[in-house]
Amino acid sequence: MPISDRQAAITQFLARAGWGQADYRPLAGDASYRRYARLSSGRGRAILMDAPPGGDGRKSAAAQQYNATAHLATDCAPFVAVAAYLAQSGFSAPRILAADMAAGLLLLEDFGDRLYFDLFAQGEAEVPLYMAATDLLLALHNQPVPDMLPESPYTAAYRIPGFDQDAVQAELALMLDWYLPDQGRETSAAARAEFEDIWAGLYPHFATGREVLILRDYHAQNIFRLPERTGLQQVGVIDFQDALRGSAAYDLVSLLEDARRDVAPEIAEAMLARYCEIAPRDQPEFDAEGFRFAYAIAGVQRNTRLLGTFTRLARRDGKMFYLSLIPRVCGYLTRALAHPRLRPLQDWMAAHMPRGSA
Repeated sequence: MPISDRQAAITQFLARAGWGQADYRPLAGDASYRRYARLSSGRGRAILMDAPPGGDGRKSAAAQQYNATAHLATDCAPFVAVAAYLAQSGFSAPRILAADMAAGLLLLEDFGDRLYFDLFAQGEAEVPLYMAATDLLLALHNQPVPDMLPESPYTAAYRIPGFDQDAVQAELALMLDWYLPDQGRETSAAARAEFEDIWAGLYPHFATGREVLILRDYHAQNIFRLPERTGLQQVGVIDFQDALRGSAAYDLVSLLEDARRDVAPEIAEAMLARYCEIAPRDQPEFDAEGFRFAYAIAGVQRNTRLLGTFTRLARRDGKMFYLSLIPRVCGYLTRALAHPRLRPLQDWMAAHMPRGSA
């Protein structure tokens, strides 16, 4: 759709929703194809999510195939369904104020300006905020994750995809296909096959334990402090449209190995220890050693994927900022690879990655 037509659709949507006269201020974009704006009027404030149907799969057949295999949302339905589920479960997810599902337009509750990332930059104490975010995960993981989310006013019943082995391997392939070539390294067919075989052996350990709802991008730029609320509702979450069913370790890694800011190793270890100490109270079957291994695997998997994702965002989409995050991601990758049971992966990385990457 041409830009002028898209803007006309947005104007009509806002007029129908009663926000046609609101002040409109675009917000900084993220790694996705979605765009956001803050609306202000006598009615208060709201957030516009502009998510054209099809997502970045419109760019190429390869992008479309990747999105399908990695279970990435290409319309608004997953966001709306997961938001309703989180709210019904007692968590703070943005309320849907208005929706045009066919056009890919949502009007959302505005959580304000107390984003974790900004609070940290302003000198707010990190440990209490990370404790609250970790405790939210513990509470979320204590709830049985449904196969299907019920109908909402805007969506039919929605099946949450599983973080299956195909999705894991597709994400890992981004490093082979984008990061390594950008570093002047090509991966031979034999090296790729060896890499895939190592991960096939690791996947059962990654998928072990209780299956939970993975929000998938749970980090300081997607978490708000809402002090006017009580309990865990003081933690507001956004950007969960790609949610999956899978390993409880994944979102904890996303939180504590944050590509956009440094998380001190001692804070990360304290939160991991907190999770392992509290989880058995409601999960008698919880295995701390197995969870720590899954956490290390998730750390390698997520940071490996980010090397490829950030390179692709820069080289394919012109979002050069993401290259500046790669050194931090490499540091997290090195930290995760230190787990003694990941020696085969350490050896593969040493042989095929540029020096300093892992």
